[in-house]
Amino acid sequence: MDISIGRVIEEKRVFIAKLQALLHADQRSEVKQLAYKVTMRDDEIVEEHIDVIFLNNYVKTVRVTHNSNGANLYAVAKAVYGG
Repeated sequence: MDISIGRVIEEKRVFIAKLQALLHADQRSEVKQLAYKVTMRDDEIVEEHIDVIFLNNYVKTVRVTHNSNGANLYAVAKAVYGG
């Protein structure tokens, strides 16, 4: 894996972990966990998803392939709060 791709993936994982902590601070979000998943092929990112797992174990999968952290924030907020 290219070092820069690995760095981008790690930065996204850290950002999503912090986003999860932020959502936990709002009890109305009812979010239990955010799970970031990456599919790689030939050292390239093919797909990226964030599973939004709610307290009732309902899962919304958000496709975030090649999104910035800001776009990921928006996509997750939309999945959690609607809009």
